[in-house]
Amino acid sequence: FREPSDTEGTFYDIYPEGVLEAYEGDENLRQKKADWGLDFNRNFPLGWFPDSRQPGAGAYPLSNPENKAVVDFVLAHPNIGGAAIGHTSGGLLLYPPGTKPSKDAPGSDIASFKAIAEMGVQELGYQPLNIFDSFMSDQTHYDSGALDDWFYQSQGIPAYTMEFWDVASKAGVPRVWAGKPEEPQKALERFNAVMDWVKTNAPEYYMDWKEYDHPVFGRVELGGLNFKYTIQNPPQKYLAAECEHDTKFNLRFAKAMPHLTLDSVQSETIGDGLFRVMAEVGNLGFLPTNLTDEAVSLKMDHPVSVSIEKAEVIEGKKVNEIGSLSGFSRTETGSFYGNLTTFANAKAKKKVSWIINGKTGDSVVIKAAQEKSGHAEKTIVL
Repeated sequence: FREPSDTEGTFYDIYPEGVLEAYEGDENLRQKKADWGLDFNRNFPLGWFPDSRQPGAGAYPLSNPENKAVVDFVLAHPNIGGAAIGHTSGGLLLYPPGTKPSKDAPGSDIASFKAIAEMGVQELGYQPLNIFDSFMSDQTHYDSGALDDWFYQSQGIPAYTMEFWDVASKAGVPRVWAGKPEEPQKALERFNAVMDWVKTNAPEYYMDWKEYDHPVFGRVELGGLNFKYTIQNPPQKYLAAECEHDTKFNLRFAKAMPHLTLDSVQSETIGDGLFRVMAEVGNLGFLPTNLTDEAVSLKMDHPVSVSIEKAEVIEGKKVNEIGSLSGFSRTETGSFYGNLTTFANAKAKKKVSWIINGKTGDSVVIKAAQEKSGHAEKTIVL
């Protein structure tokens, strides 16, 4: 670390390997921009800003065919109820919104985001962060156009960005991210600890510094870490374990989705050739069938439908739309004067009934369905 008073001696600048197409001895070197300079996670159509504000954003939202393909796929598959977006690296589990403070989002959504993210802590050891509150380095001139925000703020779908791999924790030093600035001396200490860990645990990705005759700069030194397989991604022998932990979280995230059930289907005779059929429809999942309150605000909370088939309906609709069913995330249980108490039990079940023509021994079929909550079906004999 060079102190302000260090004016004599040998000092080094550090650059990636490469050559300069034109060099006239100017020491004020800058790294070349990427050939295309695209940042796919700034090109989605939610909170997009032009390239002048956030380099890599593209000419307009979805100007990249890859981004458009993702959006088209999601819109063509209305059964999608959650998204886990893979990035590297840092050991972070980020959740929206990323364009406004979390206090301005529905409180029930943020509570669900936090509860699901806690499973990420258990399975991954990752640190959960709200994007705007804690991850952004500049909450005035912030970057946006990200996929997780598009999922949540335009489709009402809960989404996480998973920053895979966390070499800092392996090395026993604190994580860092854009919204958590670091003093230069601390950065050097952290990097040295990471380098020591790599030299001990993945020496194939470290090279001691050695002199080299560069075709442009002359005598230089080459060495250090293989960034791609130490800091940005795990060394190969750690890859399987990292993927296993990530998969365990994603499977638990999937189990938090709404799940329709037909808890009870019954019939009773009410007259000559007349039967009343009753069904109780439930949601066993953590999330409600509308997924988020943001989806309600967006008017994308498609109702649960309950239908009866193989029956002549006398009273009631053949297909009933019963709105949304809450999940157990909306059940409030806590401490009341030292005693555990459930304060509010969410509406996770609803009843539907029909009067039909039929005769004893006939079979009728009851179905419940909702695009993000699956379907349930039961057959009963009158």
